[in-house]
Amino acid sequence: MRSRLYISALILFIPACVFGQLNWTEHVISDSFHGAWYAVLVDIDNDNNFDILGSAYDANCISWWENNGNQGFVEHTICTGFTGPKRVCAVDLDGDTDLDIAGAGFLCDTLAWWENDGNENFITRHIIVANWGQPNYVCAVDLNEDNEMDLLVTSCQAGKAVWFENIGNQAFTEHIIKTNWQGATHLCPVDLDQDNDIDVIGAGPGSGQILWFENDGSQSFTEHILSAGWGAPNSIAAEDIDQDGDIDFAATSCFGQIAWFENTGSQAFTRHTIVSNLNQARSVRVADLNADGYSDIVAVTRQTNAVRWYENDGSQNYTQRSIAENFMGANHVCIEDIDDDSDPDILGAALNADQVVWWENSPTAIDEGKRMPIDFDNAIPTIINGPLPVTGGDYKIFDIAGRQITSLSPKPGIYFIEIQGGYSHKIIKVK
Repeated sequence: MRSRLYISALILFIPACVFGQLNWTEHVISDSFHGAWYAVLVDIDNDNNFDILGSAYDANCISWWENNGNQGFVEHTICTGFTGPKRVCAVDLDGDTDLDIAGAGFLCDTLAWWENDGNENFITRHIIVANWGQPNYVCAVDLNEDNEMDLLVTSCQAGKAVWFENIGNQAFTEHIIKTNWQGATHLCPVDLDQDNDIDVIGAGPGSGQILWFENDGSQSFTEHILSAGWGAPNSIAAEDIDQDGDIDFAATSCFGQIAWFENTGSQAFTRHTIVSNLNQARSVRVADLNADGYSDIVAVTRQTNAVRWYENDGSQNYTQRSIAENFMGANHVCIEDIDDDSDPDILGAALNADQVVWWENSPTAIDEGKRMPIDFDNAIPTIINGPLPVTGGDYKIFDIAGRQITSLSPKPGIYFIEIQGGYSHKIIKVK
């Protein structure tokens, strides 16, 4: 029989480390971006720092904020007079290796793109289509895998979802995915059936449906209903949430629900409600925020002005945690490591507050109150003066702030090693 010890920080008991408790520091990028509808993180100037691209519905403009490398952001206007812009995206549409900007102008009923001259001057506007039905959503994907970036577009007013094929020389051909789809709002490109082509999942709040458009490999799409009668779905994020090898997705509903949909095989889905009493849940993303190896969920709610994250315990049981509760008219959320410190931060756009804000992720709380056994075979020194004593196997290393690190020779300090099976150990490195 294998011996077992109970070890403390000094003698008897080992601390069980919990890395789920996060602090969020707010940084306001702009509080005068009137009708801030959308904001996304992308390296527009190719300097290895995340910049911000955003649209202002009431100001009728699209802007980008240049990151100076220390999260100091300078606004540059891409266009004005583009009435009612909603979704925008950065994509190289002309194949010259810099990022252009595509935008859906809802009130001006125009889908357009702005050409980057190589120095982030977006002087030339190209109209893809006008008088089309008030586009409200655009995203970029090489749908037919011909090395030319195409565009997925919806019109909630006209009730249609299409893709615009980039046929080269900045010319586009429109292909219908679905018509008569009330409130078509969001499209998510993903290989749902894992057959090596790109399918599309879509949300239509007016229809109450989440649909999967299966690609046959030649961009002929077969419609499948994944969910019907579930509120008014408006945002989707696809990810293998339960880590079973297939693609699940999370979704929000205008009626105040957030749920994740489990792929139970052959693209049959079971809905699991996370929360059902919010008002105007708008935007959802999936990421491991607390470095515990599990997919957490972030969403915003417009009427309750909240940005919240839902911590996954590893069995897809979620605990609601707050990021911000006074983000007036919260409309969109994005997740990236903005400050390059190896943890994911949050970016948001607030329609009523006219704000673009990012929240810095600062994992701090490590719970040492719970005791658990550690196998004698895994017992390692508490105080060391050299490299961390890990020689292989399944382990994670965290510093005192709860940040996961990879180096076995960090600077002196207190570290926690989480060993396979959930066992943890505190290490004091003196030199």
